[in-house]
Amino acid sequence: MRAVGDRIEWCGDIDGRPIEPGDPAARTYTGIVDSVHRHPDDADRIVAYLVRCRGGVSGTYLATVLLEHRPAVVDS
Repeated sequence: MRAVGDRIEWCGDIDGRPIEPGDPAARTYTGIVDSVHRHPDDADRIVAYLVRCRGGVSGTYLATVLLEHRPAVVDS
């Protein structure tokens, strides 16, 4: 399970949609979990993460990472 403050990585296409890691259009993104969003009827069920990322020109931004992105914790 990922927690606030964890550094994670995930795969998405250029528009951020979930994509298979081996797909030629896949990009790997990284960021720090800012918040964990749970299902309103089941507190044990995580539905998304809000992740703080760094961009070149844009500085920092927030990305919504779904479980379909297959986020994984990475070493800092």
